Amino acid sequence: MKVVEIGRRNNAPSADDPTHDVCVFSIAIDSDQPFWLEQSIRGGHAERGGCSMLALHELDACAATGVQR
Repeated sequence: MKVVEIGRRNNAPSADDPTHDVCVFSIAIDSDQPFWLEQSIRGGHAERGGCSMLALHELDACAATGVQR
């Protein structure tokens, strides 16, 4: 699967980490859930952070309601 990173931002210092709180937006080509929203805290998803993979209708629903996944 090919994934294209659109952008990333280090929000540190944050309440979660003083040096590494990175958010990433990517698009996975030919995926049923192509929109990836990731957060890496302290350098990885395993320690803290995570990833949501969304289809367009799921992304629209989050934007319309202001709900965070």
